[in-house]
Amino acid sequence: MDIRHPTLEDAFVEDHRKMTMGFFRLRQSLEAADWTATRQLAADIDRDAGPHIEFEETIYYPRLKPLIGAGNVRRMYEEHRIGLGLIRDILARGDEAPDETARYCLADQCRQMLDHAQSCGTLISHLSALPPAEQRDLLGELEAIRELGVRWTEFASRKQPGHRETRTP
Repeated sequence: MDIRHPTLEDAFVEDHRKMTMGFFRLRQSLEAADWTATRQLAADIDRDAGPHIEFEETIYYPRLKPLIGAGNVRRMYEEHRIGLGLIRDILARGDEAPDETARYCLADQCRQMLDHAQSCGTLISHLSALPPAEQRDLLGELEAIRELGVRWTEFASRKQPGHRETRTP
């Protein structure tokens, strides 16, 4: 996601729109048993979501903890792990398409990620309430992470086991 946005809110909304569409299309391809499309869409999500996930997990979620509680933040990290597992599972299968039962389970994980993207997107009000200078700083951090272009699977493999937050507000 290398598009520059005028505001942090615009960037965040665009990221969530793109991820929502990605998971929606991924679910459709699984339901249609189109394994070629499924694999391509999973690779696209891995590439496109990586910087946003890194921003959320290292910068945004730690800031949210005092506002919405540790339990809610922990749930969001857990939802990311579901999505990461989904992407890893699809990519690891290679050309071998899963059977109908496995496709159903993968499609259900897509549904969970769609729910996550929607609920996480509602937290934009917390970003909007920050002072303008802080919003600009955060937008700069998001754009710097985007420029690195780290895939979701790469970001996750860099993290220490059990490590959730790498930056503090």
